Amino acid sequence: MKDEIQKQELEEKLMYAGVFHPDEVEINEAGYLSVGQKLWLVLEASFWFGMAGLEISLAASMWVFYFIHPYGSLLSISLIWGVVLVIFASVCAHSGKMIIDEQRDNQVKMVSGTLFKRFSLGNYYGARGGQGGHCNVEIHNQLFSISPSTYDAIAEGRSYRLFYLPKSRTLVNIVPLVNS
Repeated sequence: MKDEIQKQELEEKLMYAGVFHPDEVEINEAGYLSVGQKLWLVLEASFWFGMAGLEISLAASMWVFYFIHPYGSLLSISLIWGVVLVIFASVCAHSGKMIIDEQRDNQVKMVSGTLFKRFSLGNYYGARGGQGGHCNVEIHNQLFSISPSTYDAIAEGRSYRLFYLPKSRTLVNIVPLVNS
């Protein structure tokens, strides 16, 4: 009885974190994405394609600016930033294409077992510098990246069933199980 209450509390926390969808479990168990999950993937892919378009627009603006005002020192800066933006745009477009491919493939894999949290710190040397962390969970020697809110909602050492996309290993549903 106590374990069932703990399971219900976990379900509520996971629903609040946006990673437990009880109405989609049956579809995921059959190995497919739900309509809502497909829509979420389309929105995510749209974000990546939008970022790619923005970066291409910025690169084109830099090159047009140079041709309108051809100053010697701006040539190298415009060309370098333009190339960097085009590279970033291609990475974003690739991410969007991978998501669309997984949405089209409509396959979900599943793994069940005891879940362990893994948090690692990394140094970042950006504009602000400092440290940042990576939140992961491990189940049957498989590692999945998760958001900090999902990390906080999960209870370590409990049994879960994870549904994920096979290529990107994106989690689409996390179901707490009753520990035996």
